[in-house]
Amino acid sequence: MTVASPLGARPALARLCLLACLTTNPLGANATPEVDGTVSCESVASGMRPSLPWLAPGQSTAPLSAALSAMADARSHGLDPDQYRASELAALSAWLRATDDQSTLGWFRIPAAHARFNRRMTDAFACYLAHLRHGVLDRAFAHPQRRDTRDRWNPYAAMMTYWHDGGPGAALAEATPRDPAYRRLRNALARTRAMVQAGLSATTADDVLQPEHLAAPPATSRDLAMIARLELSLERFRWLEPGGAREVVVNLPAYELRYLEDGELALASRVIVGSRRGASTPLMNEPIKRLELAPVWYVPRSIAKRHLLPKMRDNDQYL
Repeated sequence: MTVASPLGARPALARLCLLACLTTNPLGANATPEVDGTVSCESVASGMRPSLPWLAPGQSTAPLSAALSAMADARSHGLDPDQYRASELAALSAWLRATDDQSTLGWFRIPAAHARFNRRMTDAFACYLAHLRHGVLDRAFAHPQRRDTRDRWNPYAAMMTYWHDGGPGAALAEATPRDPAYRRLRNALARTRAMVQAGLSATTADDVLQPEHLAAPPATSRDLAMIARLELSLERFRWLEPGGAREVVVNLPAYELRYLEDGELALASRVIVGSRRGASTPLMNEPIKRLELAPVWYVPRSIAKRHLLPKMRDNDQYL
């Protein structure tokens, strides 16, 4: 049986190219894209880095296909699929599955090639899950004044847990932020990219798709800035600690409070937030231990002295 190889028509050259590709870690020497301020995939593994049998005798290829599709869809989360070598791993897996053991690689090389691929695939998907869960940028790098007290989620442990019960999709669901606002941001990012690709300005609300828009002009700087803002907003969501069954989220820029039950919006309300220098609402991520209804509030001395007393001097009927 003759198998067409994406690595070349000559079998000897194909063997050398494939083994070289599998020997080279698609995520770099340390199995993780490592630059200043990024989340290290190895740092969340706590020393445990199992290799899952994505390609193995008798093993269904459904988990592999699901994981490759998920990584290829990384752009919908504002992430870069090339960072996880999604297209390269997809091409290698397709060629390995289509290659005849005896005629192309030889019976003694196939197990080693599969083992190397499984190692690279596991590391790549673990890195993708870690970035979905914690973000690409380390929150402590973006906000050095804030101490990151979150428990590091282990993507390898999650993959092991769901391998026989739910598969990569279950691990993906656990890693992805559940807040409805995150889903709305993803939808907004997809719409903005579609408008730019169709030749519409994403910053103009009244644009209507016309036949002349089919040949899309280059995106404007404002369009690219809007896409960058949406991607950054998604990243900031990934910095948040995943909530439990019930959680309260206050969106300071939107002056909005949301109460979520099992990831679904149960209540929304407008709120007042502090915006003055020195009196801004602090950022926090803490459990709510008690709830006080109709609380008594006394005017702080600083507010009374700085804001109320001057007005009372000018108008004795102010209060």
